[in-house]
Amino acid sequence: MFERSDLPEEYAAGNYESDETVHAGYVMYNRAFNEQLSGSFGVRVEATSATFTGNEFNDDTESVTPVKGENSYTDLLPSALFRYKLDANTIIRAAWTNTLARPGFYELVPYREIAVEDNELAVGNPDLEPTRSMNFDVMLEKYYGSVGLISGGVFYKDIQDFIYVLEDKDAVDPATGRTYDSIFRPVNGATASLVGFEVAVQRQVEQLPGLGVFANYTYTSSSTENPGLSDEKIDLPGTAEHSLNTSLSYNKGAVDLRVSFNYNSSYLDPDGLDLTPGLERYYDAVTYLDVNGLYRVNNNLRVFFNANNLLNQPLRFYAGDKDRTYQAEYYGPTFNLGVKYDL
Repeated sequence: MFERSDLPEEYAAGNYESDETVHAGYVMYNRAFNEQLSGSFGVRVEATSATFTGNEFNDDTESVTPVKGENSYTDLLPSALFRYKLDANTIIRAAWTNTLARPGFYELVPYREIAVEDNELAVGNPDLEPTRSMNFDVMLEKYYGSVGLISGGVFYKDIQDFIYVLEDKDAVDPATGRTYDSIFRPVNGATASLVGFEVAVQRQVEQLPGLGVFANYTYTSSSTENPGLSDEKIDLPGTAEHSLNTSLSYNKGAVDLRVSFNYNSSYLDPDGLDLTPGLERYYDAVTYLDVNGLYRVNNNLRVFFNANNLLNQPLRFYAGDKDRTYQAEYYGPTFNLGVKYDL
């Protein structure tokens, strides 16, 4: 006969309360210098305060103790945007902006989650700083009367305190003195720089009415200190070097079809950064091919279909070298066919 038992180590850390308040103000000034050049200048001030309550589970006494924390900070975020009109259909845009990305609620909660079988511990970090970035962008845009756009630009970002999940192997938990195979905790990284360019095209094919093409490619080069080896540089975790998105669409009359192709190169996994040289965990490159369609029978009735992951792209992580697989999951293509009727 099955007997129920309460296992707070399995759920206590996942329960939390959080309250975040943001007070903000913005001042903006627009100026047209002449018929070709205009600018927009602004300053935004944001004051953020948060309180949170998490749970700490003590595996010696099997007790659950609420743990409170708080976090507050104020940011001044100036910006300057310029727009220069080369001709009726060609525009150059330049921007200097300052932005921030706040930590997630759960990252700030001082929780403790124990995976007994794996001998792993995950903890929150109420002292996390938000990620701050100073950004420079220059973009050239060419518009076409037949509904189309070609654009290209370069960008640079100076990033402070990016957030990633650090994995300490064979680490001692300071709260209990117990040694775990791995302790995971979100932390702030060092300064990072990111530079790159992007190009995009979007056009309706005049010779074939209803046919449209879209393509976007982004190249990114990034650099930051290895948190474990300060004299070694690594890529910014979570940043892919190459990203390509394309689609071919047909929309005419009752028919709406789209074929999409997406590619992202491999990148350092920010959720569990292993510092062992040569064993850094990477999220492998992915390539997706999807087909979607819709047929309008009348104003009320539509038939649709979706065919996704036609290339059977796996979810895969590898350790330092592509031949050393950490994890691989295969899901196969998925298909669905449906009917929608609007009353």
